[in-house]
Amino acid sequence: MPSGSTSRDPLVVGGVIGDVLDLFQTSIPIRVTYNGKDVTNGCEFKPSQVVNQPRVSVGGDDLRNFYTLIMVDPDAPSPSNPNLREYLHWLVTDIPATTGPTFGNEVVTYENPRPFMGIHRIIFVVFQQLGRETVYAPGWRQNFNTREFAELYNLGLPVSSVYYNIQREAGSGGRRCKYEGIENPTNLEQSNGSKRSASKPDPNSSTRSKRFAALRSYRPLRIGNSMTERRAFIFKDRVEDGAALQSGN
Repeated sequence: MPSGSTSRDPLVVGGVIGDVLDLFQTSIPIRVTYNGKDVTNGCEFKPSQVVNQPRVSVGGDDLRNFYTLIMVDPDAPSPSNPNLREYLHWLVTDIPATTGPTFGNEVVTYENPRPFMGIHRIIFVVFQQLGRETVYAPGWRQNFNTREFAELYNLGLPVSSVYYNIQREAGSGGRRCKYEGIENPTNLEQSNGSKRSASKPDPNSSTRSKRFAALRSYRPLRIGNSMTERRAFIFKDRVEDGAALQSGN
């Protein structure tokens, strides 16, 4: 168990270290703001305050260094039963140092948090890349795994992280938000306009295969004016017997 100053680290106190990340040393600053309000560890936001994509500034001092930004919710659909952990809200790669997501490659578009039960932690994590690299968008947002993603792309430990708390606003009324995967799972490619068909996940596949069955439906993104193919060995352990999601339609 962490002791001393580590035990007072807000990321440790908030359970970010453990639930999502391993212990790491912050080496660059990150600033996240919603409509001028800074995100600080453990602060609170209302769903109405996070509808629009935040402004994110990544530190560093060498434009030749590139970073990956991940935004996840480890408490979906509820803190007492987080069976969708982690829910991926945003994924941007190839962000040059001293800039932000607008200068990088948006792999998964921003989806604003809309919790309907309990207090959720929304976590921003930054990794330093070894260089520019093609990253593949997962087939769905639920059950993303930051640690496995970092291992897959050789990102190492994070270099920065910050999180805030959010819960459903009292008296908001209307229909409850449904996280993708609770009732009508939605394939990310379908939500982006693709007509690609989907099938029900194989219940007999391993835990790791379930989490990264999306590798089968990953698609390469264009970097600059060229298309780089991911090395074949990445896919050695991907699911071959079908692990896409059933259509919400």
